Amino acid sequence: MDFKNAVKALQIGKKEGKKFRLSTEFGKNPEEELPFPEYPRPQMRRENWTNLNGWWEYAFTETQKMPKQRDGKILVPFSPECDASGVKRQLLPKEYLWYFRTIQLPKIPAGKRLLLQFGALMAELFDYRQDRWAPELRSIGFHLGKFIYLLDAYDDLPRDKRRGAYNPLRELSTHPDYEEEMLDIFELLLARCAQNFERLPCVEDADLLRNILYSGVWLKYNCKNAKRTGKPDAS
Repeated sequence: MDFKNAVKALQIGKKEGKKFRLSTEFGKNPEEELPFPEYPRPQMRRENWTNLNGWWEYAFTETQKMPKQRDGKILVPFSPECDASGVKRQLLPKEYLWYFRTIQLPKIPAGKRLLLQFGALMAELFDYRQDRWAPELRSIGFHLGKFIYLLDAYDDLPRDKRRGAYNPLRELSTHPDYEEEMLDIFELLLARCAQNFERLPCVEDADLLRNILYSGVWLKYNCKNAKRTGKPDAS
């Protein structure tokens, strides 16, 4: 269907009180078992990984209480509004969408770790009240979560290299300006946190929170670099 015919169909539907859904190439093959099987971040690809895209069970609720019943199956990573998800239902304000799936964990060799990654998890935690400050709180949680994850990887990198373990910074660490790149990344993430924090109407414990955000979260980074460079930690 070209653009002209699509507009015409919508106009006819409006007159007759009908609804039309416009699909794209990404909405095809709704029965596909594993959409987007490729690794999402090729430059940080790990040797062993499991793609969790595919069919999950789901449930809509109006409360934060975990439901006992399931509403059906949803094809991840498509949103419920998308035809390809198999749900075709919008998540309404003040509703909650639950995902359920049982997976078989692989045997973990000695000295290795199992990492389970879910994007924007801290954003959801910060926005548990879902009030008018949700955009700022979600941004703080999202960028602070990325900062913590990358800082742990930065701190664990020498040990992971010795053990042959996965680390998302392994490839980046081969760059000659690796330390400068990491500092830029950390500063950018925390700048986003600070920008949104200053928009919040914080009164109680505001100074304490600022001290944590502007100084406390840097403690591990500063201590590690003081040890690496031989210079005292000025923090």
